[in-house]
Amino acid sequence: MKIAVISGKGGVGKSSISTSLAKLFSKEFSIVALDCDVDAPNFNLMFDVKDKKLLEVIYRELYKINENCVKCGKCLDICQFDAIEDFKINPILCEGCGACELICEFNAIEPVKHESGYIYEGFIGFPLIWGELEIGESGSGKIIEHIKRHAKKYKAEIELIDGPPGVGCPLISTVKDVDLALCIVEPTKSSVNDCLRLIETLNFFDVEYLVVENKKGMNAINYPFKIFHSIPFDFDVPKLIANKILLCDSNSRVSEAIKELYEKLKEFI
Repeated sequence: MKIAVISGKGGVGKSSISTSLAKLFSKEFSIVALDCDVDAPNFNLMFDVKDKKLLEVIYRELYKINENCVKCGKCLDICQFDAIEDFKINPILCEGCGACELICEFNAIEPVKHESGYIYEGFIGFPLIWGELEIGESGSGKIIEHIKRHAKKYKAEIELIDGPPGVGCPLISTVKDVDLALCIVEPTKSSVNDCLRLIETLNFFDVEYLVVENKKGMNAINYPFKIFHSIPFDFDVPKLIANKILLCDSNSRVSEAIKELYEKLKEFI
């Protein structure tokens, strides 16, 4: 079963909850954890990762103009990203679509491979696979696809995915084949609004989901959707995270709430 922990807004406690759920699931099931928040992976930071190794380098294709160029200007006209100036291709603006190569009649434009991200594997009592997008690069969705492909080798009963916040391409790549999505929301207007957009996206792709309220009691708010489970607000949580203590392993009042969430999730397996 594939379970993705996601949120419409960052900073609502998504990774804090997913790391604890992974630990709890690992006690009863074979599990592989995936950190698909490749723009800011932090799942591994909560554990002492053993046997870390680089699984794969992800490349994206960029283009460069070579000495065959006669400066006809067709490549400048067709580029939709204004990536070509003075017959040089700006690698930051280039999206790698290849239109310039197709339009060039003089073989003056050629593809070049460019490192855009990395996929790692380590063991934290169970396998963890995570990706890191290179600074300034694009292609989060592609890296997530590769993370999922590597996870298949474990044939685990549970794939627990720490997904990205938001509703963009990384989110879609994360949830497109999951069995259940846990949407984490906190009692703030911005989080509720972003969660509504997230739910709309999940409905569009026909993904089953449950909404989990984190930090209950921080604000009084009426949710426009059904809350499956609530985890109370606790001032001790930032200290626990700073000391790399999983919430499920703590003596805080959030520990019992997360364990209750875990027991309720087992009913879906």
